[in-house]
Amino acid sequence: MSAFDVSGQSNDFTPIDPLVNVLRTLEISARSSGRSSMPIIVAAVLTLPLGAMMGPYAPFVWICGAVVLYPLLLTTIHELGHLAAAWVADFHISLFVVGPLAIIRNGRSFRLAHSRTKGIAGGVVAVPNNPDNQTGWLVAYVASGAVANLMSGTVVLVAYLVFPTTPLSQLFVPVFVAFSFVTALIALVPLQVGAFATDGRIIIDLLRAEPQGERMRAYWRLFALERQKQRPRDWDTATLTTALSAADGSVFDASAWFMSYLHHLDAGREDIAASFIERAVASLNRVPLLFSAEYFAEAAYFFVQHGSDPVLARDILRRIERANVDDITRFRAEAAVLLAEGNTMHASQTAQRAITLAEERSDSGIALAERDLALCLLTRANSTEPLPQISQSRSVLDSHVAITPIA
Repeated sequence: MSAFDVSGQSNDFTPIDPLVNVLRTLEISARSSGRSSMPIIVAAVLTLPLGAMMGPYAPFVWICGAVVLYPLLLTTIHELGHLAAAWVADFHISLFVVGPLAIIRNGRSFRLAHSRTKGIAGGVVAVPNNPDNQTGWLVAYVASGAVANLMSGTVVLVAYLVFPTTPLSQLFVPVFVAFSFVTALIALVPLQVGAFATDGRIIIDLLRAEPQGERMRAYWRLFALERQKQRPRDWDTATLTTALSAADGSVFDASAWFMSYLHHLDAGREDIAASFIERAVASLNRVPLLFSAEYFAEAAYFFVQHGSDPVLARDILRRIERANVDDITRFRAEAAVLLAEGNTMHASQTAQRAITLAEERSDSGIALAERDLALCLLTRANSTEPLPQISQSRSVLDSHVAITPIA
């Protein structure tokens, strides 16, 4: 049973504040993000000039650097393949990440951010702008990373065979070609690693006629409907139900539950929305903060308005302060927490910032819904009626494990 109960029904146990569980998951998600790979990459780059000064030991030094730089180069080529395909297909691109660097879309602008992911990881997040007949483009988008690795390896191999070689090219080119092909092969193997599926697994799911394939296509269709300015409350119930089916423990589960939360929240069914946001957040313990911070901000926004301790909500916002959270969502969550803290003046100002940003994004169905949510906060903040003061026992704060700050 959910610890959250807006219906007022009595429970046989003392409910734990839902934000306690959110904080627990946030801590696990932060640990799964790992440490920055930037120092290792900088050290690898420095082996290039250092090797030139090492005389006969230069190849050994360069090989040490190549152990890091080769995966970074191959990952960059792979993700650029996805990015190029998304651009050709006119998809809405929101994130590009390689190693410690990420380019994040926030409305109509982009910003460079520091990514903390384990190893030399990469990713591109893009969704269709058109909900109809997108399976072919989606398959091309997902497969394009492996295609880019195969093409780059083939081009370098042909150049190696046609043009004169040097001792350095004889040392490094065959390795690059071999690893390019290996990278493509690994990407196309249909596997699920933790919460993430390989490109091959996603392609197979997209092409399957079974429930898993229907679920994957429904998932992408919901994003496309949002890009067509359709508000979450207007999303087709059958499509939502299909997207929720055939759960497999991947990050797609969390996204489907989150979209269901938005659907019911926008329709005013907050009791149903509560269960979906709880399930979405609970599934994020294997998902790095780069991909999950928005969910935690949304949980803070929602539960602090329904009796959760604002101290817990403030702690969540503090921990994801520099994480990948859309500005509208961030300001909306901040306004809700300020309101719960009794700071109506700043809550009003922050809610107005969220409204202004949402009005600038007339091409987004979710932004249209967020504008109304922020407007409700603004109305409450400007109300002359006294706001209910939320008072939670400090024992609630003591009931969860010690949570260390996110660096």
